[in-house]
Amino acid sequence: MALYIPLLLFVGGKIKPGNPTLPTHKEKLRRLVVWFGRIELGFFLNLSVMLLLACRSSSSSGDAPRHLDTKCPAYAAQGIEVSCLTFKQARYVILHVDLNAALIKMLWRNSSGAPYGSLDAAYRQVGGDLLAITNAGIFSDKQTPEGLHIEGGVTLNPLNLNNGDGNFYWKPNGVFYVGDDGAGIMESEKFDSLTERGGIREATQSGPLLVIDGKVNPSLKPDSRSLFVRNGIGVKSADDVYILVSEDEVNLHDFASVFAHQLHCRNALYFDGCVSQLYLPGRNSYIPGRRRCEKELVGLLGIVKRK
Repeated sequence: MALYIPLLLFVGGKIKPGNPTLPTHKEKLRRLVVWFGRIELGFFLNLSVMLLLACRSSSSSGDAPRHLDTKCPAYAAQGIEVSCLTFKQARYVILHVDLNAALIKMLWRNSSGAPYGSLDAAYRQVGGDLLAITNAGIFSDKQTPEGLHIEGGVTLNPLNLNNGDGNFYWKPNGVFYVGDDGAGIMESEKFDSLTERGGIREATQSGPLLVIDGKVNPSLKPDSRSLFVRNGIGVKSADDVYILVSEDEVNLHDFASVFAHQLHCRNALYFDGCVSQLYLPGRNSYIPGRRRCEKELVGLLGIVKRK
């Protein structure tokens, strides 16, 4: 009704003194067209302004860091320190291990000889000394480690120097180990040539190497579109080890760059992709919250209290 009254007044016209003639039918039609034209013009101007503001808002929010609504599970306890960083709009959780206060242990099979299969199963069976746990080196379809696995000084799976397809066989691949002189990462062929391995207590083999002598592996391509959640391990010194997990899907070059340029690791080794996850019992946190592919895990890497 509110629109109908002014429309009648506008179309019907107003009788002015000295001009008693009412508008003709043609004049009424002309006024009606003009009136509706003004309404449409105003409507589209308002719509254009709204769309412009919406586009500006959308573009600015695209540059904002992700996971703004997710709290970083940062804390420190008995040789570990958990922190987070954002690199190229992807968030990473960093676990720093001080080997002066904590130990790294490889895990594969439980006391019955069966693989643990998952992080929570390993935590339940290993007990309360476990400070953190993640998947270790790449494993095969036969539910065995693809390469070397040393646990408590015992070699449970041998070093693999074969050629093949997939990340494990991307040369140079390497071995993460912990021995009498602390932690290290070494190319698989160089590890094979070691004359003394008796002091090595824990080890896992995987590939490719991400950082070699402080530099990102040159075979990793910055523009790669192979994007996955990833985890890996880096060594800054014999007592300083970093475990890195991406919460977002990233390529290997960006993942390696965090180790080299943010954490300043001397060497770093890739562990795995869509199966990757880190469990922090102290926060009851899984990172990421859900694994991208639900495969049973084989080799695991745990951080335990030093007694």
